[in-house]
Amino acid sequence: MSRPDSHEPGRTPPGLLLGAAIGSVAGAAAVLGGGLLWRWRQATPGIAAGAEDLGARGLPETPPSPAALERGFEPSDMRAGTLARSMAVLFLAAFVAIALTVAMLAAFGHARRGIPAPTRLQDTTIVPPQPRLQADPLQEYKDAMQAMDRAAGSWSWLDAAHTHARVPLQRGAALSVGHSLDDDATPVAP
Repeated sequence: MSRPDSHEPGRTPPGLLLGAAIGSVAGAAAVLGGGLLWRWRQATPGIAAGAEDLGARGLPETPPSPAALERGFEPSDMRAGTLARSMAVLFLAAFVAIALTVAMLAAFGHARRGIPAPTRLQDTTIVPPQPRLQADPLQEYKDAMQAMDRAAGSWSWLDAAHTHARVPLQRGAALSVGHSLDDDATPVAP
């Protein structure tokens, strides 16, 4: 039996994989944060220079043509390079997230393989003490529920003299709608 802190020769310890994965995520977050900060400062030249006027933010370098404005096109300052860098950072972040997931699954799977087999005491079936009146309580419960359902949906006599009958629930509800259930009910005058 191996100790929990030991690992097999030739295999990378799970802690090292997890540390590398967390470092990769931190690096990707730093790159993404730096890229977004750089983009924000590029879009707001007044903030970078310390100016108070923010009126120039988001204006395109070349104004759109009057024909484009007449057709309903909106001016935009998005550049293809900025979009490509943003997509590259997003793909890198997705790759790092997938790599982190795979590393964590490998680390936790390696830890699970090190769990010892259950002992004989853990594998034994617990038998309740005597008297065990029900051999299979769940099956007996299912049988009792099925018998109740059959009884609720069938006609039968409740006594040998045939004075009381069992009526199916649906039929009994239909017969009792609008009638009093009291035996000595007398109509009340309005």
